[in-house]
Amino acid sequence: MGYRSDIPSLLKSIDILVMPSEREAFGMAAIEAMSMEVPIVATSVGGLTEVVVDGRTGVLVPPQDPNRIAAELKGLIQNPQRRSAMGVAGREHVLKHFSLGQNVDQIKALYRRILAIDGATDHGERKHLTYGRR
Repeated sequence: MGYRSDIPSLLKSIDILVMPSEREAFGMAAIEAMSMEVPIVATSVGGLTEVVVDGRTGVLVPPQDPNRIAAELKGLIQNPQRRSAMGVAGREHVLKHFSLGQNVDQIKALYRRILAIDGATDHGERKHLTYGRR
């Protein structure tokens, strides 16, 4: 497909996103689909287990199990109410856990924890991080 500027409209036109991955570092495609209220059928590998809430925003299946993927797809195709509910829940999940503001807050919290671990002096000043040296 190459570069596309119309990904949101493409995602809006599908009913279910299937991700039969054997490995998946993060699952950005799942997040993008869920943001457009598209439920996910994915294998329970890598980052997909952190993105898809099994039974709520989609369905996680064991890797290399095409029969289970087919069964879950059939179930969602035959149950538009469940499919719609998963889509709505997916969008809510993305907005709550994967928004830009949420990511900025998490990074700030991480930096604060790192600085606290590195320690503060008695005067409230922070030591410089010394990566590997003490």
